Amino acid sequence: MKKSFLLTVAFALFLLSCVSFRKLDFYKVKLGMTKEEVSNALQASPENMIGSKQYADGLMEVQQYHYISGKDIYYWLFFWNGKLVKYETPELRGRNNFDSSKDEMDKVYEGMVRNK
Repeated sequence: MKKSFLLTVAFALFLLSCVSFRKLDFYKVKLGMTKEEVSNALQASPENMIGSKQYADGLMEVQQYHYISGKDIYYWLFFWNGKLVKYETPELRGRNNFDSSKDEMDKVYEGMVRNK
């Protein structure tokens, strides 16, 4: 009896640990996708909205997705008028929080304007 109970508890803990690891397949994500298309491709909703900023010719929004695989990895997705224009992992650039979302959005916007 005690052995079967311990096996049941161990199995339940195993299942819970599997659920908590959410792998995001960014190979399915393409620039130009809508927010809904990105969510469908990743089979996940964004963890949160980092920020948004209205410009004269459109709206920039930044969503955060969280990837767990032994290490927490955050992805920031930049949407211009609802279309994905950039995504990045801030840890690779030496940042681990979004201190100045408006500055970061301005950089993306300026890059888009220069490339027109």
